[in-house]
Amino acid sequence: MTTTLVLGGTRSGKSRYAQTLLPEQSGVTFIAPGPVPSGDDPEWAARVQRHRRDRPDGWATVESADVVRTILYARGPVLLDCLGAWVTSLIDDAQLWD
Repeated sequence: MTTTLVLGGTRSGKSRYAQTLLPEQSGVTFIAPGPVPSGDDPEWAARVQRHRRDRPDGWATVESADVVRTILYARGPVLLDCLGAWVTSLIDDAQLWD
């Protein structure tokens, strides 16, 4: 098993690049741990929709902050998109910003 960490700035193409690392793989679980878009932020919602369209059809997408459980139940390669969004959602859920 290989683990690859793709780092870069916000909106730097990390997701697009990470997807190229698994071009012929089927059964990939794509974990999107960020907030589910609401009507409050049309730019965020558009970005999420673009990401959904860009993923191969054979990939399962899980939009959840329960990253550990999702990884444990995955049967193939896992692409976890955006650790920052995951940590932010954990802090939000625990109401730790104050």
